[in-house]
Amino acid sequence: MRRRKGSGAARWTLLLIGGALLGVYLFLPVWLTHGDLTRVPAAASVRDAPEVAALERAGFTLEEENGHDPDGAQFTEYAYASWELPDQVASVAVIYRLDTGPTPRGREAFRSGSGNMEQYLADVRSQGEGSGYETAVTSGLGDESFEQVSVAANPHDPSRYVRQVVRVHNVAIMVTYLDQDGADVEEMRRTVRGVAAAAVERLQAVNA
Repeated sequence: MRRRKGSGAARWTLLLIGGALLGVYLFLPVWLTHGDLTRVPAAASVRDAPEVAALERAGFTLEEENGHDPDGAQFTEYAYASWELPDQVASVAVIYRLDTGPTPRGREAFRSGSGNMEQYLADVRSQGEGSGYETAVTSGLGDESFEQVSVAANPHDPSRYVRQVVRVHNVAIMVTYLDQDGADVEEMRRTVRGVAAAAVERLQAVNA
C-alpha cells in the first residue's frame, strides 16, 4: 500500500507546531525575567556611605536591622535597617524588597518580577500622592526612580518627610527620612538620594 503524501506532511506540520509551542513555553518566561535579580544585601550595608557616616556623627544610631540572612545560605527577598536619633525625633530607614518573578502555576507562570515591581512602585507613588506628598521623577538611579516630599501645612507642626524610591529590575529600594524638628528639606533630600545611590551599588555587588 502506498503511503499518502498528505499524511506525512500533516505529521511534520504538527511536529513543527508542537516544537514551536514547547519553545515558547520553555523560553518565554526566561525572556520575560531576563536581568531579574535573585537576592538583596543587608540594608545596613550602606553604613559606609558618606551620608550615613554624617548621620552617625550627628548622633543617629543603628536601631533596627532585620529580614536578611547574614550567611547567604538562602536567597533573601527583604531587608530593612533604620537609624534613629534619641527619642525618635528623627529617623532614616532603608528597605530592599525583591519580587522573585514567575510563579509555577497557571497564568502566573508568565509574570516577570520586573513587571510586578513596576506596579508596586506605581502603587507606592499613588498612595503617597493621596496622602499629599509632592512627587518628582529623578534620574541616574536604577531603571526608574522618584522622590516624594511632605512638609506639614500647619506652621506649628515642624515635621518633614522625604522618600526616595528606586527600581532596579525586580527590586524596589526605598529610603525614607523623617524629621519632627524642622530639619532642612534640601539636606534631607541630599541624604536620601546619597543613601539610595549607595543601596543600588550594594545591590549590584551582591548580584554580580
